[in-house]
Amino acid sequence: MKKALYFVIIASLSLFFLQRMWVYSMYQKYKEEYQLLINSAFLKAIESEVGLRGKFKDPLNPRVTNKRADDMTLEERKSLKGDTISLVKMQKRGIATSITEIYTQLTQDNYLKHNKPPRLSVIDSLISDTLDYYNAPRCIYLYNKEGKVIDQFGYAQLDTTNCLSSIKKPIGTKGLIFMQLKTETPKNAFVSQMSYLLLSSIAIVGIVLGCLVYQLTVIRRKEKLLRKREASVNGTVHDLKSPLNGVLTLLNWLTKSEPNEQKQKMIQEAALQVKHLATNIDSILISARGERQKIVLHKTEVNLPQLIETVKNNLTAQFAQKPHRFKLINNLTNPIINIDDSYIENVFKNLIENSLKYSDDGVEIEIELTENSNNIQVTVKDNGWGIPRKYQRKLFTQYYQVPREEARMKKGYGVGLCYAWYIVRAHGGRLKLNSRENEGCTFTFFLPRSN
Repeated sequence: MKKALYFVIIASLSLFFLQRMWVYSMYQKYKEEYQLLINSAFLKAIESEVGLRGKFKDPLNPRVTNKRADDMTLEERKSLKGDTISLVKMQKRGIATSITEIYTQLTQDNYLKHNKPPRLSVIDSLISDTLDYYNAPRCIYLYNKEGKVIDQFGYAQLDTTNCLSSIKKPIGTKGLIFMQLKTETPKNAFVSQMSYLLLSSIAIVGIVLGCLVYQLTVIRRKEKLLRKREASVNGTVHDLKSPLNGVLTLLNWLTKSEPNEQKQKMIQEAALQVKHLATNIDSILISARGERQKIVLHKTEVNLPQLIETVKNNLTAQFAQKPHRFKLINNLTNPIINIDDSYIENVFKNLIENSLKYSDDGVEIEIELTENSNNIQVTVKDNGWGIPRKYQRKLFTQYYQVPREEARMKKGYGVGLCYAWYIVRAHGGRLKLNSRENEGCTFTFFLPRSN
């Protein structure tokens, strides 16, 4: 349930983050476009302001001639008076980028010569045709060559953190004064232009989040119902153990009091089946509780090889019709270990029973006991069908059974190995598997001598 909640939270944060990134990128693009707009409007206003101040008085005797130097004759060069202006040099100095701008700058030189600087109010009125739509505060500044403001027109207190500036345009060819337009970024215009897209994206995000919250709500309801059902089933299964233990006690008493050997064997077989059923019930309960409930161990000193022999004899009787060979290799100097004998007995039972079930006739099962530091290492090895590597990762999870072809499918609950994993871990050990398909399985687990 927590995973689903975390997923919804992460998905929500991701959607909000992506939404914010998208709006931010659109806003940056909008600012770039607005920057180009104010540059264009500013330069056009300067050129228009010069045109409004009048042209040269004598159009038949122009003071400016535009001609390539290579195209000029020697007579023209001698007859023309005044300075020769290089467009390339003007471009390098940032004064002008075209012949039209040079004309404008030369005209500005003429006005500056007569102490007539650009009319900032006129330039502002020319800019207003383009920028008034955005309704953003702006101000035009006039600087001297040292960069100090000598005149300004417009809104003086601009928000410097949200301010865009045009290029600083030199006035005249001498580079003595400069002009610049500053204006705040019109956020209201951006919101107005993006309103439909923003509302649509917000609606989409809301719908997606609504679906996620609805799914989370459904999952929570289903989980509550599942937990109630699980508690009911576990309670019912647990209640089955008491009568089974009573039946097992009665069968053991009948075995001792029955003089007929054939009847004794039948009663023992029945007791074995009841014990097998009780073990399955215990495995289901342990696997179902999983991490939620700690396993309580009742440890005693146990002779481990004898415990294994008991399990082997019981399973040999249970699988009497299946040919198999069993081998125990005991390398322990001290066979006594402090463990919960009933739980560990079930671990061996599950591992050996799996070797018998998932194998062909004549299967060989080998159990080896070795000492490793302060642990006892137990290896249960068989030459059965094996488990493909792709299924091994889920092997110790609850109710998982390895998919097999129909001829090899065996009845089971998928709790045996999960149960063994929990029990070994409760003893402070660990259980691992090494297997390949059609090459058998090797289960290895470690049991601490003192814990």
